[in-house]
Amino acid sequence: MISPKTQWCEGCYRTLDEIAGWWDYDPYQKRAVIAQLDDRLARIMDGSFD
Repeated sequence: MISPKTQWCEGCYRTLDEIAGWWDYDPYQKRAVIAQLDDRLARIMDGSFD
């Protein structure tokens, strides 16, 4: 389910574009997305997402 506020999946914290393109991403692109996920979750948890 995509959050209307963040536009991220509420389960994996990826965007719709990231989810849709995932199977076409090379390993470097996947790692770049994965590297952002902890920060996205932290922003949600501490309320700093605007």
